Amino acid sequence: VTGVQTCALLIAPLAAPALRGRALVVTFALVALWVLNLEDVILTRRALALGAIELNTIMGFFLRFGFAQAALIKMSIVTVGSIFLWTQRRRGIVLLASLGLAAVYVVLVIYQIVELAG
Repeated sequence: VTGVQTCALLIAPLAAPALRGRALVVTFALVALWVLNLEDVILTRRALALGAIELNTIMGFFLRFGFAQAALIKMSIVTVGSIFLWTQRRRGIVLLASLGLAAVYVVLVIYQIVELAG
């Protein structure tokens, strides 16, 4: 056993709780992302019914096929992306990406709620 291996054996038990904590935060962020994405779909439908125009050109393209199809595509993309990120949850960048995406959706949903209320 080398010195590096000995250090790794001593540090591994200390790192495990940190990795579990990171995984828990990533999981929470991805669940929040999914719920916020669903809320975005619901608010978008309401806004469109009130005469709003979809500003997202990609979603606008899919809306040509109908709202249900566009919503299914949007939910599917976020679901697949979330599953991929969750499988990579031990990577530090995934923590940042998950929290960043969830934060973007928080802002988006708040924006939509404010716009619909005004």
